Amino acid sequence: MTFSRHNARLPSSGNGCRGNANKRKRFHLHNRADGYGDRKMDKPHDRRRTAMKLIENMFNVEMRFLQSGSESLDMLAGAFHAEIVVHEPRSLPYAGDWNGLDGVGALFRTMREIWSDVAVEDLQVAQNDDTVFMSCSLSLTSRANGATIKQPFAEVLRFKNDRLIEGTPFYYDTSEILAILR
Repeated sequence: MTFSRHNARLPSSGNGCRGNANKRKRFHLHNRADGYGDRKMDKPHDRRRTAMKLIENMFNVEMRFLQSGSESLDMLAGAFHAEIVVHEPRSLPYAGDWNGLDGVGALFRTMREIWSDVAVEDLQVAQNDDTVFMSCSLSLTSRANGATIKQPFAEVLRFKNDRLIEGTPFYYDTSEILAILR
């Protein structure tokens, strides 16, 4: 779910532009090149940006798009590659592969219709070349009934030229997600 994993929240109703962005950040970036280290990464690999900078840019662009209610995809081009694909699980209401900026824009609009609030806490990231691995605690609130769940979430994100080109989310329990939507 390439969607507000930055302790940010969606507007609480309609197409409003008010968001409760980033009240609490706790990011941890580790370079585990030796398999055991727990050192902070202080240099980008091969002139690429660090994982945290890539994720922060992606989150900022996502949240501006979601909160603006804009239909313009130009905003997304700042963090998402033109050939992006996001692979959502088949069991969710926004299932399938979302291709290109049009697809990502449609995915975000669909998620905005389903969820009145999406929040992320305890975000952790790691990077291996152009791939970023992230995990967090994800809270989702159903727009239809106000029910909220909180569960672990992870995603594998691949970047090209500092823009997300592929995202594969891993939800802890899609059955629980579907249950609150009923």
